[in-house]
Amino acid sequence: MIGCVPLMQRELHRAFDAEFLREELRKEGRASLRMQGMSMAPLLPQGTRVKLRSLRPGEDLTSAIVAFEAHNRVVVHVVVESSEQHQLTQGVASSKRDARTERDQVIGVVQSRAGWPIHERGLRLAATGILRIRALLSRT
Repeated sequence: MIGCVPLMQRELHRAFDAEFLREELRKEGRASLRMQGMSMAPLLPQGTRVKLRSLRPGEDLTSAIVAFEAHNRVVVHVVVESSEQHQLTQGVASSKRDARTERDQVIGVVQSRAGWPIHERGLRLAATGILRIRALLSRT
């Protein structure tokens, strides 16, 4: 029950509530969340605040860093393959891809990382670069 949780924990809970994020994006066109976990480190380590933007109609998500809903939680990973209906994602700290997700599970696209002058395009390049290096190193 959210009403029994202290304010700081309520804010944390709301930041990872997919419906809350979707509503913020619908109303404001943007939302933000603080990263939890290490699946996107070193690019987006735990505690990093990222800003999301709404998905554009027909947008190709390949190489985008997206927030999506999976197993009743919000996950932020890189899209490694994309179609109009599905995408395959992967955390930059992982050597394995996630299960295929439906396009309607995507909540938003990471537009920037707080405290960095690098925005969406730079984050996309960094994420795909890390994944390529990881793939090359795993072959040796």
